Amino acid sequence: MESKMNARFCIRKSRVTKSNLSLVFLRVTIVKVRFETSINRFVTESKWSDETGKAKGNSAESKSLNEYLETLLGKYMRFKEN
Repeated sequence: MESKMNARFCIRKSRVTKSNLSLVFLRVTIVKVRFETSINRFVTESKWSDETGKAKGNSAESKSLNEYLETLLGKYMRFKEN
């Protein structure tokens, strides 16, 4: 039986720091059971795309965050294959 796993990144718009930054979370769903964990990275809400689950723009900050997210997804995919 193949288990269904899915992972995506999201922010919580209701929990914003004093400097107007939102914490980025990794949301994993395994057979309809979901859990979230913080990845200890912050982004402003205006620079976040809910559709893609990544930071918007070409700034160094956005590129750095997106590279980190891709690294985490790569680790997730290797885990999923095993």
